[in-house]
Amino acid sequence: MRRLAVPFMVIGLAWATAVGAAARQDELQVVSSEVSGGNELADLFPISVGEQPLAVTTWSGTEWVARLDPEVADEAAMITATESLAAAGGATLDDVEVASASIDLGQDGEVSISAMRVPGSRAYDLVDAAVRALCPPATDPIAGWGWAGDLWISYHLDRAEPDAGRRVTYPAADVVWIIDAPAGDDSPTAVHVEPIVEALPPQSGAIGPIVALSRQVEAPALGIAASFPADWAVEIPPMSAAEQAVIDRSAARCGIDAAWKGSRRAVGPVVPALRVAPRGNLMVFGETELTPRAWLEAVTEGNRCDLIDEAPAGLVRARIHPGDCGRSWAPSQGGIEHFALGRDGDIVYLNCFSKDPPGERGSAIADSIELLPAE
Repeated sequence: MRRLAVPFMVIGLAWATAVGAAARQDELQVVSSEVSGGNELADLFPISVGEQPLAVTTWSGTEWVARLDPEVADEAAMITATESLAAAGGATLDDVEVASASIDLGQDGEVSISAMRVPGSRAYDLVDAAVRALCPPATDPIAGWGWAGDLWISYHLDRAEPDAGRRVTYPAADVVWIIDAPAGDDSPTAVHVEPIVEALPPQSGAIGPIVALSRQVEAPALGIAASFPADWAVEIPPMSAAEQAVIDRSAARCGIDAAWKGSRRAVGPVVPALRVAPRGNLMVFGETELTPRAWLEAVTEGNRCDLIDEAPAGLVRARIHPGDCGRSWAPSQGGIEHFALGRDGDIVYLNCFSKDPPGERGSAIADSIELLPAE
C-alpha cells in the first residue's frame, strides 16, 4: 500500500473568473419581470433593458412556421427544426410558444432576446433544437457550456462568420432563452449577457443530462462496486511518473495524507460539439481520520460549492459553483463534482468532470456505490 496524498481533480480550479470588475462597472441595467413561470411567455421577459422598455412580439409554433419561406433553404431548415422540436417535446405546433424582442444599445450594437417554450418540457433537452428552430443554420458551428454568474448557459458560434456575434442560450424550466450579443473582442459581451440572464426566470432542478446506469463494475480488492452508463469505459489507471507528480502537487495543496488503495477511471464517449468526454475517478483511501465532510472540505478549499451531508448513508456531495469552475467566458469549462463516503477508516472518493452541466450524472454514480466485503 503506497502512502500517497490524494490525486484530486484540482486541475483548472484555480483559474480566475474572466468578468473583471472594470467590465462590470458599465454593466447593462436590466429590470426583471415580477411574473412567475406559469404565465404568458411575453410576461417573463425583462421589463426594460438599458433603461429602454422592451417590446415583445409573440407567435404560436404554427404562426412561427407560417412566417418562414419553405423555398429558402435556411428558413426551410428552421421549419423542420421547429416541427422536430414540437415532436421531441411531445407537443403540437399550436402548443409551442415563441417570443422575441430586441434593443439598440447604440455604439455597442443590438442585443436581441428570443424564447421558445414547449409547456411541460425540460428546457435543457431542447437547447440545440431551439437554436435550430429560431436561428438560421451555421456553416461551421461550435457549441459549448459556460455560465453567467452561477447560472448555466451555452454558447453557439459560427466559425465561418466570426463577426456574426455570440449566441447564448439559457435553459430554465420549460423555456429556452436565446440572447444574441454583439461580436468582437472589444464588445462587452459579459456585461450585456450576464445581467439579462440574471433577470430571467431562475433555473430550477439539475441542469444537465439524465443518464441511465446499466453497467455495474465490481472492484473486490477495493471492497466497492458502482454503476456507470453502458457506453462508458472503465479501467484501472496506471500510476505513471506524471500522475505521481500530480499527486505530489495535490498533497501540497490539500494537506491530506492518506494511504491510496486503488482506483477505477471511467470515461464516457466524446461529445462531438464539446470535443471532450465526461469522466469520473473512483478511489479508495485508508489510514485517515478525516470524515467524508472534512475530506471534501479539503478538496474544495478555495472554491464555492454546495456541500451536502447525506445521512444516514454517510454520502457527502460537493458541487462546485459554476463560476468557480473556470473562466466565465471561455466556452465549455464544464462542471465539477466531488463525493465521499466513509467506511471503517477508509474514504471512498468519487470526482466527476464534464464540459456540459453535470445534471444528475455524478450523483447517480455516487448513489450506486456499494460497499463490498473487503478481500
